[in-house]
Amino acid sequence: MAERHAGVGMAPWLEMELARQLSPVAAPESLWDRIQERPVPRRAVEFRLWPVAAALLLMATGGVIWQAGVHRKIRGDSDLAES
Repeated sequence: MAERHAGVGMAPWLEMELARQLSPVAAPESLWDRIQERPVPRRAVEFRLWPVAAALLLMATGGVIWQAGVHRKIRGDSDLAES
């Protein structure tokens, strides 16, 4: 493989370091056992927090709508006073 990339312009010290660091190694003995075991199904997200998140979202949305209504009432009352 080194011969194939030799003309690319890679520094010889870098090529030797990469060859040393990326040399083949033996796999652990327990690797095949772990591969053969059935994985334990895990939930991606804990669903216990969804009701809390939904309640906070509803409260925040209600607060925004309520504030918009309050500002509209105040603006509407001041428009009536000017005419």
